[in-house]
Amino acid sequence: MRRAAGESERITLRLDPAVVTYYKKEAQCRGKSLSIYLRELLEAGHMVDQVEQTKLDMEEMLAQFKADMIKINSEKQVNLPDRVLKSIARSEVMLSEIVETNGDKQLLHRLYAKAIDLVKKFGQPDEE
Repeated sequence: MRRAAGESERITLRLDPAVVTYYKKEAQCRGKSLSIYLRELLEAGHMVDQVEQTKLDMEEMLAQFKADMIKINSEKQVNLPDRVLKSIARSEVMLSEIVETNGDKQLLHRLYAKAIDLVKKFGQPDEE
């Protein structure tokens, strides 16, 4: 499927000839052009990076939340409610599964945009 003009941007890469030969063979085995195969690999890599960054962000936010709660109420042990922990874990697992099993390469971006919109509804500015 060709993209309409303006929907994508052309880039130029320089690769070792052996690398190009390898990827041409891989693309051919999958019945795809080299361009389409490489684009799919790059998009998949980007999604993996997004998931990894989301995991790191969640860990950092959870640690900061715990530290803030300890400052507020230093004489008591602070534990997050089970439903908060379950929600975080469920979100992480679901996001990972979606990325790993869904063929829609733009799904992660749409889900991320919806998450940002939800954060804004809670009155929190987008930090990115």
